[in-house]
This record gives sequence, structure tokens and C-alpha cells, in this order.
Amino acid sequence: MSITVESPQDAESDPTPEAGGPVSNPAEELETGVVWSRFAMLIAFFIFVIVAGGPNAIAFVVAIVAALVIHEGGHFLAGRWSGMLVTEYFIGIGPRIFSFRRGETVYGVKAIPLGAYVRIVGMNNMETVDPVHEPRTYRQAPWHKRVITILAGPATHFVIALILMAVYLAGQGRPIIDEDSWAVGEVIEGTVAEAAGLEVGDQVLAIGGVPTTVWEDLGATVSGFAGQETELEILRGGEVQTIELRIGDRLNQFGAEGLNGLYFGDIIREYEGQPVSNYAEFAELARQDVGEQVAVLVEARGEVFEQLVDINFVAEDNAEAVAGFLGVSRGQAFEAQTFGEAITNSPGEVGTLISQIAERTPRLVSSRDGLRSLFGLTAFDDPVAADTSGTDAVGNEVEFRPPLENEANIDENRPISLLGLTILASALENGWFVLFLVIVMNLFFGLFNLLPLLPLDGGHILLATYEKVRSIFSGKSYAADAAKLLPVTYAVFGLMMVVSIIALVRDVLDFVV
Repeated sequence: MSITVESPQDAESDPTPEAGGPVSNPAEELETGVVWSRFAMLIAFFIFVIVAGGPNAIAFVVAIVAALVIHEGGHFLAGRWSGMLVTEYFIGIGPRIFSFRRGETVYGVKAIPLGAYVRIVGMNNMETVDPVHEPRTYRQAPWHKRVITILAGPATHFVIALILMAVYLAGQGRPIIDEDSWAVGEVIEGTVAEAAGLEVGDQVLAIGGVPTTVWEDLGATVSGFAGQETELEILRGGEVQTIELRIGDRLNQFGAEGLNGLYFGDIIREYEGQPVSNYAEFAELARQDVGEQVAVLVEARGEVFEQLVDINFVAEDNAEAVAGFLGVSRGQAFEAQTFGEAITNSPGEVGTLISQIAERTPRLVSSRDGLRSLFGLTAFDDPVAADTSGTDAVGNEVEFRPPLENEANIDENRPISLLGLTILASALENGWFVLFLVIVMNLFFGLFNLLPLLPLDGGHILLATYEKVRSIFSGKSYAADAAKLLPVTYAVFGLMMVVSIIALVRDVLDFVV
């Protein structure tokens, strides 16, 4: 929540209504109009997000900013309903871009689109407020109106999540809670899966007539068709389709042992400058150069480079040296939902996510678990590459190629900033998963704001409740000394800022630099 307090200099002494004079409004002293230079910078920022991140990134940013605006709108409407004096309602933080006055409130936009805020007069007893406005301050409102005003903010996130979850279930479908059910979670670039036109969300039913509905069976099945032309049976959009493709092949443990300089999982693209489309073509050339050193163009982990290779031996049977690969990672399988079913099932799915977030979020502090544990929920099972699962036909332990020098070393088990989330959203191939991420973020915002710590909404609710209980037991109105609470407020705010800055710097280093 970003309810801010009115500083003493904002208040002015006006004639009281009883004296017949005009009643002052603190909002009248606020600047209005447009600062065109800042407006141009805001437009440039959104253009940058569109160009750099694509439609998923801009959709994610707009959705998150909209959620924060609605959050503050909840405070605003509840405060107005409670009769409180609300003097400001701004989208964004930082320097003002433009604003206008309607009635007793100034509305506007600020330069940094990372939130929103409303200003309600008299949030604590440290404020100096014109006596004319004192009856309409937050601190003078009854306990139930104060709680409703504060609670209205985080409550909007849960409402948004319920609505978006219904849309998600109707569009993407309901996750199938079955360990044997899976769908394509990612199509790896440059693989046969991409060439064949496989898409995220496809369910692979069979390869060459062999059922692959169980994920653990996929690797062994694909391996048996290494380098062969075959048919892939998939379920897409509720319809069964057949795709013809040639299964790729790459070195297994035994094949790599005969080629000093190559590793398990490597894909051979050229032999001494001559293109080879599969291992069989490579082996036919390599058998003539056993004992020699040759130049091989190899692909490993998406990188293609030249490697000098000592040919110690070449397997007599090509099937002994290679394993088949498809080029997909595991994703969640979904069951189509009617709109009515989606509405009915939305509360249950949201409840499940809330329990998961409440369980996993503390790991951010206790064990440094970050995005994977926080958002690794129903639609984001940990991906396991199909082209590395069960591909060693002889059952030996495999030796993967060491990381390449230019491979990113990103620690996923850490907090992540809005910039990092935006970058990850832009990389998601399935737009429905972007919507799912927005749902999770709304639930996280709602739960986080309810923590009983100032300056969060939960802290304001706890304080109002404490004052109410003290008033009941003492028999007179009690107001907590806000000055004594400032150290706690500053400590919580400082911790939030430190974590946010560290997360932002890490995201810049990991994803941008």
C-alpha cells in the first residue's frame, strides 16, 4: 500500500464552516498540468519495453502496473466511502508528469511506472492537520472504516486473481494433476522439434507408434529412433495430429569415448568441412581416419563451434554410439474447461496457489530460493530436457560437456526484480503462462501487503486493531505514538529497498550485461 501522509506545510488555516468562510482543500496547493519533457521520457520507456521485450513484456508490465493502480483504487474508493479526505491519487512514483484536479482530489501520473499511491489526510498522530479537516482524517475514523479502507487495497489483488484465473482456465485449461501426463513446455531452438513445428502445449502421444504419454518413456523411445524418419502423434487443441520428422541423433557415452575431444550429448554437424546430417554419415567418413586428428564442427548446448578430435575408434553399429533426441522440455498438460467450469474451479485453483506461495515464500529469506521456488507452481514444473532423459542405452553414468565460456551463470534461487520478471515474461513462448505469472504476482502482492509490518497494509490493520483493543480496555480513546513506530517502519522499508536493489543489480548483471 502507498497511502502517504500529509506534511504540516500542506495544511493551511482557513475560516471554519461555522464562520461562514470557505473550507480549504490541501489539494489546492498541488501543482497541476503537464511536464512535457518527463512525458516524452515515459513514452520512450514504453517504446523501449515494446522493442526490447516484445508483446509479452509490455503486456506483463501493463498488467502489473494496472494491478497496483487498482490496489490504490481500492484504498481510494473505500476512503471516500468512509468520508475521509483523499487529496491525491497518482499512478507511478517519483517526479510528476501531469496531473489535474477534480473536486478535492488531484489525479495524475508520475515518471516511474512501478506503482501508485493515494494520500489520505491524517494517517497518524504526527501530522499537523487543519482543524477544519480533522473530522475527516483517517485517524478519526471508526475502527471498522479504517480497516475496510486499508483492506480494500490488497483485497483487489485476490479479486483480480480470481477473474484472471477463470480466463486462464477457460483459455489454457485446467492443469491435469497426474504425474504421467505431460505436454511440451519448451521447444529448444535449432532442434528437430522446432523444424517439425512442435508447439508449447502439444501433448506427444506416440513416436513411430510407440506410446509416449508417460514422460519417463520419452527418452528411451526417442533414442530407439535415432536418425530415422518416423511419425509423431500429438494432441493439439483437442485434436490428434500426425507430424512426419526425422529424429535427431547425438553422441552417447560409448560414442564419445571413441572420439577424444567430444562429449556425451554433442551433435556433429561437419567433418573436415563436409556437412553431415547424422552420425551414420559421420561414421562412414571417420572410419577411414582412425588414429588421426580431424576438425569437426560440433553443436553443444545450442552453441556451434569447431573442435579438433582424436579418433580412437568408431563404433561398428551406429546405434551403439548415438542416442536419439527430439528437443523439447517437459511442461504441464492441461484439460480444456468450459467457461462455466472455469468460473467454478477458479476459487479452488487460487486457493491452491495461495497455499503454495505462503509455503514457499519464506525460503526467499531462509534458503535463498527465488523465482523457481516462488513461481514454480502448477503451470511451471521444473523442465527436464527430453533429449537428455534415458538416452544412455547401456545404462552407464553419463559425462556432460563442461559449461561453455559464454554460458550464463544465473543463480535462479534468489529474489528477482520487476525487470527480471519482465525479461522472463518476454521469453515465455506461451502467452497463457504470462497470464499465469500475472495471477501469481497479484496473489503475492496481496499476501505480502497483509504482512503485519509497517509500512505494509497489514501493519496499518494491526495498528488500528491494537488501538481499538487498548481503547476498549482503557475506556477512552487511545492513539499509538507514531514516533515510537518509526524505527520499525524505517527498518522494514530499508530491508525492502536493499533486497530490491540487490535483485535489480543481479538481474542487470545476469540478464542484460
